[in-house]
Formats: sequence, C-alpha cells, structure tokens
Amino acid sequence: MPYYDNNYDDSSLNTEDRLLEAKKQLQRADKNFHRLKRTKVDERTTLKNDDGKTYYMKVNVDVYGNGQVGTRIRNAVTGMRYPYVVGSKDQDLLYSVAICTGENGLKEAIHLFYDSPEQYENHMFQNVDMDIKTNWHNNFNTYMKASY
Repeated sequence: MPYYDNNYDDSSLNTEDRLLEAKKQLQRADKNFHRLKRTKVDERTTLKNDDGKTYYMKVNVDVYGNGQVGTRIRNAVTGMRYPYVVGSKDQDLLYSVAICTGENGLKEAIHLFYDSPEQYENHMFQNVDMDIKTNWHNNFNTYMKASY
C-alpha cells in the first residue's frame, strides 16, 4: 500500500510552485496588498446559454495600494514602484482611483495608481466614461509637453 505524505517540504515543490509560494508570502507580508472581490460578465456562460441574458461571476482582484503622502507611488496591478511620490505634482502622470467601500474591514480608503484609465478598466472590470478618459489623456499630454 503506497504512503502519501501530506506534509510537503520545500524540496518536494517544483520551481514554479516555489515561486508562487514565495510570491504569496511576500503579498501576505505587504500591508498595502489587498484582495478585492469584483463582479464581471461571464462571457463563456452568456455565449453558451444564448438566451438573451447576461451572466456574471465573482472574481478576486489583487491590488497594491499606496502609503502615506511622501512615499513612492506603486502601480496597482504590478506593485512596481515609480520614482514619483504620493502627493507630488508628478502623480498627475498616473490615473488614480480610491476604493472607499470599506472592503476587507478597512476604515481608510485604498488609493490606487494606474498607467492609464484603460489599465484601470482592464484590471477592475469597470468602464470609465469616455469624457473622463479624453480629459485625462489631454492633461497627460499637456503635462508631458510642459516637462520636456
């Protein structure tokens, strides 16, 4: 009869599993990492049933929030830090949103920074009004021309 050991050690994991576990440990230790639940259209079910209804599903969205004024800004999707500082004029180069829903038992807003409104739309399964996107892109282009 074979013996199955449920107590895995690091040597029993392949390289991909080790990297995934290391990433999870880093995320757990990061106080600005949050996992939010969002609703998105379940295109597979909607197309499969073809009954005129739109079906939705819940998904987890991992986000990297930002710290206090004076800390370096992080990309909400990747967690990469920019050379820009929270509260500086340079933060206008990025599209920012605040999650103020009280999710995850938080009493403060989670401030998120994205490269563009389109990156926010793709990450959070939301639609941004075209006027807002146009205005942001115009302001971004004006800021870039003025700084170079």
